[in-house]
Amino acid sequence: MINIQELLKLKKVEVKYLNPSVEGQFIKEFRQTHELTQTALANIMGVTKKAIEKWEQGANKVKGSAAILIQLLDEHEELIDEIRQVSVIAENGERTELVNIKDKEAIAKSLFGVIPNDANLEEEKQKRKSRI
Repeated sequence: MINIQELLKLKKVEVKYLNPSVEGQFIKEFRQTHELTQTALANIMGVTKKAIEKWEQGANKVKGSAAILIQLLDEHEELIDEIRQVSVIAENGERTELVNIKDKEAIAKSLFGVIPNDANLEEEKQKRKSRI
């Protein structure tokens, strides 16, 4: 814990903040690296999908708290899973909490009971849709 009284006795106190400026290309690369859609990243950051689009296109600058948040997420990837928590609910009502949302095999196993390969993944999705 910082002792404010001790700090006040010093001649000079310097506080540095993260650079609140991020390029749109950084947003796009961050999103692709973490396998996030524009909508998913927008939900994590509390902005609209349109804001993400405009940042990536360079139409708008990423600044302020959004720039700081994306830098923190980049430096501390575990925060992504803290902000966005995913649960999969099976047909029998059993809930599975996914700790790491990038674990696609766990998602597939939770949804389908098996780990489908790419060839039959679409078939499995169609089966689920027909049951709804």
